[in-house]
Amino acid sequence: AATFIAYSESIRREHDIPPKLLELMILRVGHRCSAPYEVHHHKRLARQAGLSDAEIDATATGPQAAGLDDAQRFVLTLVDELVDARTLSQPNFDAAVAAYGIRTVADMVLLVGFYTMACMFLNSFAVDIEPPA
Repeated sequence: AATFIAYSESIRREHDIPPKLLELMILRVGHRCSAPYEVHHHKRLARQAGLSDAEIDATATGPQAAGLDDAQRFVLTLVDELVDARTLSQPNFDAAVAAYGIRTVADMVLLVGFYTMACMFLNSFAVDIEPPA
């Protein structure tokens, strides 16, 4: 478990993804993987990153949700494509590299992969949301 936690911290902290987009992506993975624990915990982190409740709620709907800007719609599209196809189409890959650079795109792909794995773990072990302290 210690290795998983260390990898989690590395994925969450050692990247070039803008904080708001990072949390949008994680929340979208949580919704796509039907992982309420992940969504619950990242809603708080998304608010800390500066996302509005409307932007957070939009992650349940996806890139077609009203009120998202072009960058937000695009990263949610990337998440959906990665979850569905487990790869990016060449046009989306090229557009992502043009917008964010190759390193950040690599970070985005690794982020989606990691959080998909985390959701699998949380769902398989039926991890419950902790009651408020």
